[in-house]
Amino acid sequence: MHANTIYNEKRAIAAFAVAILMIVAAAAAISSLSSDADAAGSYTVTVETKGISGIEKHDYTVADGLEVKMLDNGKLQVGIYRISEPELPDPTDEFVYKFDGWYCGEDKVTTVGFEVHENLKITGEVIEVTKKYSVSVASNSSDFGSVMWYDSDDTPIVGSTIEASYGSAIYTDKNVLYVNDYKADDLYYAVATPVEGIVGDYFYAFGSWNLGEEVTSVEEALTVTATFEEKSTIIPYEGVNYKLQNLDGIVTAIGFYEDDEVESIVIPDNFYYEDYDITCTPISIANGALIGCNYNAVEIGANVAEIGYRALAADSFMSITVSESNANFASVDGVLYDKEITTLIQFPLSMRLLYIPETVTEIAAGAFQDAGAALKEEQKDIVDVSYFRYVKLPASVAVIGDYAFAGSTLECLKFSGGSIESIGEYAFSCACLTYVVFNVDIESAEIAENAFDGCVFHDENGSPMSVENFMAGYKFTGDDSSSLNIYVPPVKGTFASSGVKYRITSNDEDSKTVAAACFAKDEVADLVIPESITYLGFKWTVTSIASQAFAGTSVKSVTTSANIGSNAFKGCKSLTSVTIGEATTIGSYAFFGCTALETVNLEGVTSIGTSAFSGCSSLSNIDLRGVATIGKHAFYCCKSLTSADLTSAVSIGYGAFSGTNLQQVSFGNGLTDVDSNAFYGYTFKDTGGTKIKATVDNLKGCTFSGEGKVLIEQA
Repeated sequence: MHANTIYNEKRAIAAFAVAILMIVAAAAAISSLSSDADAAGSYTVTVETKGISGIEKHDYTVADGLEVKMLDNGKLQVGIYRISEPELPDPTDEFVYKFDGWYCGEDKVTTVGFEVHENLKITGEVIEVTKKYSVSVASNSSDFGSVMWYDSDDTPIVGSTIEASYGSAIYTDKNVLYVNDYKADDLYYAVATPVEGIVGDYFYAFGSWNLGEEVTSVEEALTVTATFEEKSTIIPYEGVNYKLQNLDGIVTAIGFYEDDEVESIVIPDNFYYEDYDITCTPISIANGALIGCNYNAVEIGANVAEIGYRALAADSFMSITVSESNANFASVDGVLYDKEITTLIQFPLSMRLLYIPETVTEIAAGAFQDAGAALKEEQKDIVDVSYFRYVKLPASVAVIGDYAFAGSTLECLKFSGGSIESIGEYAFSCACLTYVVFNVDIESAEIAENAFDGCVFHDENGSPMSVENFMAGYKFTGDDSSSLNIYVPPVKGTFASSGVKYRITSNDEDSKTVAAACFAKDEVADLVIPESITYLGFKWTVTSIASQAFAGTSVKSVTTSANIGSNAFKGCKSLTSVTIGEATTIGSYAFFGCTALETVNLEGVTSIGTSAFSGCSSLSNIDLRGVATIGKHAFYCCKSLTSADLTSAVSIGYGAFSGTNLQQVSFGNGLTDVDSNAFYGYTFKDTGGTKIKATVDNLKGCTFSGEGKVLIEQA
């Protein structure tokens, strides 16, 4: 049953003692036709009143057949007697009383009545009913939250009030108020529910019920108020201020505060905040959140998925580390990257040196902004200062964001190759730049006009250069960024390209030339010397291969248009073929002792030096039609050489073809000088078979052929 309708009825014996019955008797007495109780055929009717103080009863003698009934005025009529309801006792805190009527056995006496044919007992029932008290609930502010009653079936109860029996247990458990009406066998509970979600910079939470510890049961009407509290969404924890994003505990790190017990900043996987009884999970760090803090390091937990612009740009940071379980970010040597190590997000501003991995394709906006500035200022009175000065961008880097290096102490910047796609605004507005190398392709790059704001680059003539020009691979040096002058490498300086080291032979404005000097590191089997090389923005013409440049190496083939210096390939036992384009000169001993050399293709060569091919015993194919000067012993002991077209030859030196196996040789009319021993071991004959000396007059314009080193003039 519901508490509002349940009564705990107690039927006590004789509700009011003798006084009540006397009143009843006096009030009921009416003139009697006969008062003789001993008359024949009479019966005794005992009227008994049950009350809280016991049983009061009175016997009435009535004649057989007399009627007992309830009168319209509520009195009991027994024969001639009319008995009134007893007076009820005053209510107590616990009970109220009511008269429930007259009963004859289990039957209630009604106005219909019945006749007396035997002795009877009639009982007047006085019932005590447990009192009900209202229990109301309310909120201290309807703007903060609400309360609602529920019954034991979890059904909401309309209204803010219930009725509970006296003595019902009342107690609380966090935001729930319970009323246990054990007399009615029912349980009610009220739930205090704060306003859902976050309102501006606050949220609302349940605080307490104002029931008080001394109140444990319902003994009077009660109003119990649920107190809701306004709470800030800012949660301080171990040096970091977090802002609640929702009441599930998702938070963003938004700032910091000084905490003497904290040695470094840690953004944990999650943390419990006792004041709010909430477990918080940091998933983001707001823009600029930790700028200005004085800790040396920061650790980022596994659940951080977003880091705002310059969120970790504290001047004091020397290291940024990330949980290996973080799916979005990673750290390498204390520097923050995305998980794939393709974007460098933040360089700790007090870190001094770094190596950027070859996987990095992007330098994020503001990644190095102000790096080293505070540290440099701090060390301004120290002789051996140490702060951020140098960075080498790997060839993989294609994108450099806005303000990437702005305001930093960067002095030396090197682009080490690759292709740039874009450089953002003020990316390199670094007042400290004194050395910049643009070894990078910018043909299709988008470069902001102020990408190098404050930096002035000058060409060879001292004139300022536009951004499109100064980034065309040049190198610049200067005392500060406002006067960076193009760098022209000095004569005899060297640089490497495609595995070959080159030596600068001229750096004139209109003539920049180099000579191939040697292998830069590892030997290359198929050596190609290009006609020109672009280095530090300038085009360098490769005019020669230096003396002894590749002597004794294991090179197998050579392709070049450069003049070949003396001893350049001397003793290259693995060399099998040489292709020489527009070069004009092959120096002395250039291919001396290249015993495996079989084929030499010459296009523009006009001069072959002393012993240039001496000892090339496998050389069988060489076109000499354009060669004018052949030095002494040039082809000495080239045993496989069987023909020589010398129609362009002007001068042939001593023993030039000694030790060969020529079967045919042709001379042109321009021949002016032939050493008498140029063809030592050969016998020349005229068309008639007469032996002739190997002189200019006898050889020029003629073709000789034969075998066994006897060459006969052909008609």
